[in-house]
Amino acid sequence: MSALKQLGKQFLELVDDAGYGIMKLLQPFGLDRQYQNTVENFSGQVVDAMCKIAFPYKAIDFEKYIPAVGPAVVASSHNSEWDVIMNAATIVNINKRYLWQMAKHSLFKIPVVNAWVRTHFAFPLRRGETDKDSMNFALDLLSKGELVGMFPEGTTNEGNGKLLEPHVGVMRLAIEADVPIIPLGVTGTENIYPKHGKMLNVGKSCVLRCGKPYNKHRQFSHKYPRPDYGTLRELTDDLMNEIKGLLYYNTPI
Repeated sequence: MSALKQLGKQFLELVDDAGYGIMKLLQPFGLDRQYQNTVENFSGQVVDAMCKIAFPYKAIDFEKYIPAVGPAVVASSHNSEWDVIMNAATIVNINKRYLWQMAKHSLFKIPVVNAWVRTHFAFPLRRGETDKDSMNFALDLLSKGELVGMFPEGTTNEGNGKLLEPHVGVMRLAIEADVPIIPLGVTGTENIYPKHGKMLNVGKSCVLRCGKPYNKHRQFSHKYPRPDYGTLRELTDDLMNEIKGLLYYNTPI
């Protein structure tokens, strides 16, 4: 049995190397981004088609508030791992833009999953600690006019509008980069793919709603020293109130 497991592991590693290897081979020719764009566009269309059949969703105000060009941090509530897929797919399908998302570091060590996240605009984040490499990578992306997605709660909540206490990293990043934060409220994804779930629940639906750009933090962007933790905490809590107001648990659409 151990030999069979080892063989399976080697096969998955081979698949992972092949998937990620294509992108690495294209890097010297400057074609790796085009490859990522193609993969993300295809995945977005697949997700949209799948949702129309089995997991209906409604996207509200994406065209209104996601900027057509230029950098921004997209700060989303986090009910389910399904949020990661839906946020990226909705933005690429509606706005024709690509959402770079911080993903937990452990995902990049899992064969096949590693290739998937790397080709779908994800970059590693060590949760529970200050990850300077991840922060610097995100700052570089924003300096190039990209969208960076973050989940201020850090992990999935229990759903039904009960948000967790957020971390202040989203505010630190937006202040340092001097970019707007686009609040995004996601309703119902915990019913599609529950925490610790084994499979998607067919017939369940979700709503994704963008809010107007949050800019209160930008008064601190060109000032030193940077705001203290208490100020960051107040700003982050205020942002989370904006996100909570975008949810539809108690309000009919």
